[in-house]
Amino acid sequence: MLRQERTTPFFYGWVIVAVCFTSLALTFGIKHSYAVFLVALIDEFHWSRASVAGVILLGNVIFALGSPLVGAILDRFGPQKTFSGGAMLFALGLIACSTLQYLWQIYLFYGVIAFIGFTVLGLTPHVALVSRWFIRKRGAAVGIACAGSGVGILAIAPLSEVLISTIGWRQAYIVLATLFIVITLPAVALLLRRDPSRMASLPDGVTTSSSDPQPNGGGLGTSTSGHISVHHGWTIKAALGTSRFWFLFTASVLGVAPLTLMLVHQVAWCVDIGYSRSFAAFIFGLVGLLMAIGYIVWGYASDRLGREAAYSLGTVAVLLSALITLVLRDASQSWPLYVYALFFGLGFGSRISLLSSMAADVFAGPYLATINGLLGSAYGLGAGIGAWFGGYVFDISGSYLSAFAIGTAATALSGLFAWLGQPRGVRHKELEVVQLPSL
Repeated sequence: MLRQERTTPFFYGWVIVAVCFTSLALTFGIKHSYAVFLVALIDEFHWSRASVAGVILLGNVIFALGSPLVGAILDRFGPQKTFSGGAMLFALGLIACSTLQYLWQIYLFYGVIAFIGFTVLGLTPHVALVSRWFIRKRGAAVGIACAGSGVGILAIAPLSEVLISTIGWRQAYIVLATLFIVITLPAVALLLRRDPSRMASLPDGVTTSSSDPQPNGGGLGTSTSGHISVHHGWTIKAALGTSRFWFLFTASVLGVAPLTLMLVHQVAWCVDIGYSRSFAAFIFGLVGLLMAIGYIVWGYASDRLGREAAYSLGTVAVLLSALITLVLRDASQSWPLYVYALFFGLGFGSRISLLSSMAADVFAGPYLATINGLLGSAYGLGAGIGAWFGGYVFDISGSYLSAFAIGTAATALSGLFAWLGQPRGVRHKELEVVQLPSL
């Protein structure tokens, strides 16, 4: 018998969204603050930029290889145990970084230990969890949760710089680790729940009798109130045998690689063409804010227009930002960078969250987290390729132009492969069968 807990006077799914927002804000904010710590580490140890940046490449390899395993663990043990373990590993890696003396240590402490924690607490596991709680409002709920990553980048990167300049980078790692563990660990350990059946309800807050347990793992059954629902029995093998999965996988690699290329190299690109470092850092923060807005906007849009249509509009936004990178040659005017930040930040918010929601639409069922974890490997692969490729092209040509041009083409192809995945038709059938009333 499935254990059910006391119901709440409101739909508990929104508590799940709030916890995921908080978890992602702290995880992504601290993770992307590595760029700030990188400067301090180079100044103290005189390590080469390539050797320090290689930590990110190693971390993305860990992410790509570990995402399917994390999905399987999430399906098996649930979010409370899984996310709690990831939070402790992430904090442990940060604390260990405060003791750095040798280059190999940062590869171990940050590139391996902290990144294993980050893999557990990345977007894909959070999206898989939120998707179990929502169908009709899945895009909006996922978008709100994922917006935490942009808010975290906006808030914690400047905080890291202040901490480093006032108490030093070693103590800054301790402070961030403490902040993370004090806020994140209690939230995920005490408030997360696997799926709405634990709270005697169906996705989107439809109530059902406590004597009518629902299937575990995100599938739905027939409620006593007469609402018709379905249970999807996708297995991992079946999902991998479909062209839809591989279309979405390809869309993910092609969609994430250009984003990471720009995210890692945009400050250097701005400085190269003549903008000040402070203005370039400001633009980076502005991108984080607009990214958070983009997650929410595209999430709501995808519920109304369809995932592919929203993803296509996001693709147009990324392409417009790419156009700025291809034509901007000097720093005589500042407005082009504001235009770039607007479209890049908004477009960024349409990528991983919508692709993960597409997978949730197509492959709903007890193995959703594992299947989404396999898709997460594509995110890690794309992120690693994009970051490395940008630096490689610059090293051999002295310019990012060719890398940006190839990234532009990849972005356009990503939009095409998202349509080939065709989650829209699956979602419409699901919503026709699962006749959930408006809340």
